Amino acid sequence: MPSTELDELRSQLGSGAVLEGNVTAQYAVGELTPRAVVRPASAEEVAAVVKWARAHKRQLVPFGSGSKQAWGPWPEELDVVVDTARLNRLESLEPGNLTMRVMAGSALSAVQGWAAEAGLWFPVEFVEAPRATLGGTLAAGVTGPRRLAYGPARNWVLGLEVVTGSGEILHTGAATVKNVAGYDLTRLQIGAWGTLGIITAATIRLASRPAARVTVEAIYGSPDLASEACLALASHAAAPVAIEWLDYGAAQAVAGMREFPVSPGESVLLVMFEGERTVVDERWRLAQEVMSSARSVSVLDPGAQATAWAARYALSARVQKSYGQVVRLALAVPPARFAEAYAAAVQTMSLFGPLAAGGHAANGLMDFYVGLVGAQVPEAVATAVRTLRHTIKEMSGHVEVRSVPREFSQAMPWYGVRATEDLEASLASLFDPDVIFNPHRRPRQSRGR
Repeated sequence: MPSTELDELRSQLGSGAVLEGNVTAQYAVGELTPRAVVRPASAEEVAAVVKWARAHKRQLVPFGSGSKQAWGPWPEELDVVVDTARLNRLESLEPGNLTMRVMAGSALSAVQGWAAEAGLWFPVEFVEAPRATLGGTLAAGVTGPRRLAYGPARNWVLGLEVVTGSGEILHTGAATVKNVAGYDLTRLQIGAWGTLGIITAATIRLASRPAARVTVEAIYGSPDLASEACLALASHAAAPVAIEWLDYGAAQAVAGMREFPVSPGESVLLVMFEGERTVVDERWRLAQEVMSSARSVSVLDPGAQATAWAARYALSARVQKSYGQVVRLALAVPPARFAEAYAAAVQTMSLFGPLAAGGHAANGLMDFYVGLVGAQVPEAVATAVRTLRHTIKEMSGHVEVRSVPREFSQAMPWYGVRATEDLEASLASLFDPDVIFNPHRRPRQSRGR
């Protein structure tokens, strides 16, 4: 890319907001270094970048903290990264209305800090990276363990400011719970992976901060017993806010952080209760009967509680460190079939190397990791994924490939064939007619077969 091509952006954003050369290496995506990085500080500046990209036929990759850039298909080339770090301001906080408007480049930790000053909090967390941004978390549509009690991220977003592929600044929703008169364009953007626009700000709902928290660690003799306990707890008056499940492989991967007393074939449950102290104590009392099938049950002291959850949050990084090359799959099934789905994944993928899994069992969501031992053939791994996807589909579930080594990218059936692919591609064309945003994530029929 000729340096003069960026002069127009330098004049609009300032010379310090346009980066070239060695400094761009920290923004690598899929082992590719961008030709340039731009750092806009407002929605208007993001719109200027988009209009510049349209004029010069350049493609843009939105970039928050980079914590989720390794998810999904690898890019084939990388023109310009749009770093949202300067979109990092609290614009308004209304404790009486339980709402906050925040710019999308703000770290989730900063969002929680601003809410905490008013005695509130935002019940959305991305557990794998403390540096994760609000915009990146919403674009990826991820939610942490408390999803069981609070629901997915989209439930806590009232409105968005988004720059579309035409350079238009779009405002969706409003700062009220009932805020959609037409199509719900706010929810459409959440989980779209930046293919429909760049989120620049969000109006979010807040909740009262829990006064007390108790975490119970339970060891079950099999995934089936653990899954049964999850289902019973989720529908019980005990009402945990989170139930996280780890298999033996996952427990081994995080052993340097937390020593879970689990043997091969066994499962760990981390059950969290939050609320007023008397309520938490009563819910734990009610839950004891439901958890009677566990081999061991223990209430963690504050230090052990923090360590246990830190280990759960670090699972992905610890598996990567332990296994080296990893295929990561995301499975979603009806919760009653969670253990069955896990058994199918183990049977199908164990040929390739060591396995580890963890997830929100009561929601039917599982991250499944396959360590690749030796020189594996990408097509063989891809065939196994297709086989597993067919099996999981028969359980009324689905499988996505979350991440793979670069040399496996072309062979991998990332999302499978979906009946809605044509509709998704048409929708993306309306918001981004020139295919500017995240082209490697763009819906298209040829991907996933």
